[in-house]
Amino acid sequence: MDVAGYYNIAAEYLECRQCRRKMISWSHGIISQLAIGHQVQFPCILTAKLACDMKVIRLLRQRGLGNSSSQIQHKLEEQHSELLLPIEFQPPPIMPPVLKHRWLMQVYDQDVLQRVDKIKASITSLFGRVLKMDSTKKVVKKLGGQSSKTAVWATNIGNEYGQVLMTVLTAGEGYGLGPMVDGVVKRYRDAGVPSPELLYVDRDCCGPSLLRKMFSPWKHLQIKLDIWHFMRRISVGCTTDSHQLYGMFMGRLSQCIFKWDPEDFEGLERC
Repeated sequence: MDVAGYYNIAAEYLECRQCRRKMISWSHGIISQLAIGHQVQFPCILTAKLACDMKVIRLLRQRGLGNSSSQIQHKLEEQHSELLLPIEFQPPPIMPPVLKHRWLMQVYDQDVLQRVDKIKASITSLFGRVLKMDSTKKVVKKLGGQSSKTAVWATNIGNEYGQVLMTVLTAGEGYGLGPMVDGVVKRYRDAGVPSPELLYVDRDCCGPSLLRKMFSPWKHLQIKLDIWHFMRRISVGCTTDSHQLYGMFMGRLSQCIFKWDPEDFEGLERC
């Protein structure tokens, strides 16, 4: 199945001399033995009876709001049906049905498994000089199926570029973060990258806290309170955040703390 319709592919079946097992020549077990330059020439991923073109799989990779497998299925149905519109003066051919979103997710899972080593390498190759660690409940609420209600907090460590270095799900805030911190410290040590200089947190930034003990291998690391949580500690004296002047108060407080960089502002005006 392609973005614009269907096409047929031809291949030969190969038979093992020892076990007599037959395997199609386009299977991933055979293609993965070739060089990268030859692997990218194969345009699809095979399933039990059908195949999915890589153009469709690339649409599935960009997951986010409004880009679910069901949405991709609707877009493919619209694209396939528009190909029949220019046909005139003859009965239009019967359009083959677009496969369901569950099949698209199955193909997407195969694509992820084929790239799992590359994905792991790209995730574990992220570093930064300024880190931020924060916990939230919003991500955990989106868990479904058997994973639903198995965790309460999601703790993330990100760098100054907005990239996430590591994420863990825990049953309580601040509980079970030792293995995560040890993994991040080990990543820096194994890669030979200098340790970060600054870490922003939402709590436990002062005194000999447990957090400082976990990051003890980084001797020169400074742990400071995140500016947003600093502002929240000041605004706790307000009656409620739904007050009509609450937004104005937080905006004025932000202007007292932050300052525009003249060079960045001039660059923004030039753009």
